Amino acid sequence: MIECVVNISEGSNFKVLSNLAKVTQRSLLDLHFDTHHNRSVLSLAGNHLIEDLKELSRHCLEDLDINNHQGVHPRLGIIDVAPFIPKLESTFEEAVEVREQFAEFLSNEIGVPSFYYGDERSLPYVRKHAFQDLSPDKGPSAPHPTLGTSCLGVRSPLIAYNLVLDADIESVRRLASSIRSSDVRALAFKVGEFVQLSTNLINPSSYGPMDLYFDIRKAFKVIRGELVGILDEEYLAKIPPAYRPTLDIFSEDTFQARLTNGYESPLL
Repeated sequence: MIECVVNISEGSNFKVLSNLAKVTQRSLLDLHFDTHHNRSVLSLAGNHLIEDLKELSRHCLEDLDINNHQGVHPRLGIIDVAPFIPKLESTFEEAVEVREQFAEFLSNEIGVPSFYYGDERSLPYVRKHAFQDLSPDKGPSAPHPTLGTSCLGVRSPLIAYNLVLDADIESVRRLASSIRSSDVRALAFKVGEFVQLSTNLINPSSYGPMDLYFDIRKAFKVIRGELVGILDEEYLAKIPPAYRPTLDIFSEDTFQARLTNGYESPLL
């Protein structure tokens, strides 16, 4: 089974987000949206993955325009980032094949160029070099007029985990810079009256949400933690049950639990 974690540059228009949840409902395991980032993350998996990705893309083409987008998160397009992750008995080769199918669709039927990341290069590298000294791996040589560009990855599971801090933005920017490593990617964003430390924990087997939470709490007041999307059971098992409410991560937040029990978006 292949999971795709689609990052859409829209987090405020609930009518549009509700439509996206509806058209991907067969594959939808989680929908996370944030009005400050103006960004949504849909976790999709299952036998209808490609069909639902195509339908999602068609609705994005109809309803969204990157030229009208405002939000604190960096982006290159509406269907901004979509990593494909092998799960259960699937292989990286199968994930590459599914990515290729989606890239072909975006290119041939909608006219959206795609940059690949993973073994090819990192996502931060794509954001920095796209259309400068880096050409799309698939599709037109210029962004789509309304959907922009898509970044399609193949990668191992990671955990997207944020901490909302009672601190000033410059201090958290310095913090983000200081903790970046091969295991952690970090950015700082102003979200309302607080500041968010937004992280991707690249190697959650060795450094997970609990490690991050208690490391940061040594120097900053943590208002709350926030899991973006879902995580695998093996990573939840590294968090003792007593600490899960503190981190705001629970057993129902796992990939395996959503496959077994299903998921209904609050927007449906």
